[in-house]
Amino acid sequence: MPSKKYPVLTDFNYAIVYVSINGTKYFLDATDKHTSFGVLPIRDLNGEGRVLDFKKGSYWEPISTISRNMHYINMHISADESGLFSGKIDEISTGYIAAQKRRNSNGYPKQEIIKRKQSANEGVNISNLNIENENDFEKPYKEIYNIDGVGQTAVSELYIYPFPNTYFIKNPFLQKSRKYPIEFGFPIINNYLISIDVKDQYKIIKVPENRLIQLPENDGNLSVVYDVDGSKINIRLSLRINTYRFAPEAYQSLQEFFSELIKIQTKEPIGLKKI
Repeated sequence: MPSKKYPVLTDFNYAIVYVSINGTKYFLDATDKHTSFGVLPIRDLNGEGRVLDFKKGSYWEPISTISRNMHYINMHISADESGLFSGKIDEISTGYIAAQKRRNSNGYPKQEIIKRKQSANEGVNISNLNIENENDFEKPYKEIYNIDGVGQTAVSELYIYPFPNTYFIKNPFLQKSRKYPIEFGFPIINNYLISIDVKDQYKIIKVPENRLIQLPENDGNLSVVYDVDGSKINIRLSLRINTYRFAPEAYQSLQEFFSELIKIQTKEPIGLKKI
């Protein structure tokens, strides 16, 4: 980040465009083909830049980021007579998360994308993948597909981990401490709505506890709610990171926060008993 303590030239190593259109300010960088108009590549999000107006001098200008960066999953699965589960998943991504998805998937055949998803969900079959708005960057990036083969046959008890293809698959904070600021780059929203219908094949014997975890100063929150209604289990997992730039002192809180998230996603299954 350029120094403000004394005049420098060498600290400035990149240029973007700053423009005001009908009173609205835009920052533009056309070097990333996966971002929409007014959305800067992540490498540009360093807090502020120096606006150079060669007629009126120069001044500092905060570099703002878009706030709606969401990964959303809506999954509905139900048990068949063999005891296996199948259903449909809708994934929707917006903002920088959508740009990441496009960067990782655009140009690849669907079978390669399916293979990646299946590698993160061992034993699950994914089919009928449909992707919407691959190249329409002003709209959400959508992935719609079917899954089957969830579970095991010929077992008396079954444990299901209900969260597929989550945005955070591991805790990014593994060191004991940190001396430098923590940068997420942008605010993050994860919303996952899961519906599991055991039909007349299983009895629900174990459901994890509802949880609510908050970061200090309203910098973020994490909640998970399990609701049992007859043969259906409805789950809502919500994650919000409101502040995307943290001081080193926040490291411990963030580490514990994400440790709980990964625990919810990978170590707290739903227990079912075959009828």
